[in-house]
Amino acid sequence: VSARYGTRAGCALSNSCKAWSFPIDHDQSWWAIEERNEIVEVLRDVLTQCKIINHLAKYDCKHIRYFLGIDFEPVGDTIQLSRLVNADALEHGLKRLAGIHVGMLDYDDELTQYVAEHPECDYKRGGHYGNIPLEILLPYGALDVIATRKLHDKLYPLLSDKQRVLYHEMIMPADYALGKIEENGF
Repeated sequence: VSARYGTRAGCALSNSCKAWSFPIDHDQSWWAIEERNEIVEVLRDVLTQCKIINHLAKYDCKHIRYFLGIDFEPVGDTIQLSRLVNADALEHGLKRLAGIHVGMLDYDDELTQYVAEHPECDYKRGGHYGNIPLEILLPYGALDVIATRKLHDKLYPLLSDKQRVLYHEMIMPADYALGKIEENGF
């Protein structure tokens, strides 16, 4: 799952075979309010009942809690996996890791070009991804979660048994708890 749009504009999910990217509150969304609310309830079921893997889970969880009121605890985070597999690396960004490990370096080129040309879409210039047209945003969202899933499937087998215990029993629960502390304070 990815909430990287920077607003509640949309959501992307994948399993091992497919990816789905859909608008939630984007200006171009085609959902009526009743349909949007039904989608959020289905999303709540998916997020709370399925094994969710993110890239930068604290960010996604915070935004999904804030914008949709859904609290869920991911079972995996590819940033945390990358840190375990290569603790000496200085960067653990999805684009870089997807390029190195699964050959998906340029999957966001169309989005990157659009954001560069439209300051209202660039969070570094006060914009947000909710201003990106759906014909660019939705394919990017689907590719983003595909990259996350492929990266997880590539990195997870590289963990030793002890690292897996550390990852599941300490790192992921601590990451979730720290995300809530960052959001709410002590």
